[in-house]
Amino acid sequence: MPRAIKFSREFYDSLGDAVATELVTWLNDVSDRCRNDLKELNELNFQRFDSRLWQGFAESDGKSAARFATFDTKWERRLTELDTKWEKRLAELDAQWEKRISELELKLDAQISALDAKWEKRISELDAQITALDSKWEKRLAEFELTTEQGFREFEVRIEQRFGSLQRWMLGLWLGTVLPLAGLMIAVLRVMR
Repeated sequence: MPRAIKFSREFYDSLGDAVATELVTWLNDVSDRCRNDLKELNELNFQRFDSRLWQGFAESDGKSAARFATFDTKWERRLTELDTKWEKRLAELDAQWEKRISELELKLDAQISALDAKWEKRISELDAQITALDSKWEKRLAEFELTTEQGFREFEVRIEQRFGSLQRWMLGLWLGTVLPLAGLMIAVLRVMR
């Protein structure tokens, strides 16, 4: 709120009420006009400031948008370059791994082939040893069969000899027993007659 200008009573007395009132009115009018002019000037300055501020914001936005676009373009380019570099690097690593894996597969195949050859050799050696053992066992079995057969034939011959010997002894004993009994029976029959 505007403040009204007021002077002391002495001022009114020295100039007079009419002149002092007129001076107060004039000063208040000047003050009001200056206030209004200042208000308009401030509003104009504010409008200019506001328009410049918004213009600065717009320019700043434009510059920021341009910078962000440039920044985005640079980053897109850099990311594309990085993607290309990484793809190239990964392709190289894939090729190296493929090479290493194929080398390992070749080494592994060679080692497996060597092991297969060793096992085949050992198996054939074992087959040969088993065949040799088979032939030895067959030979020993044939010898055992011959020896056993020969032993059985000799045993049969001995048994037949013993049996023949026993038959002769039995015949001799039987005859030795039957003849005296027959003689005794004949003697008893003669006596009884």
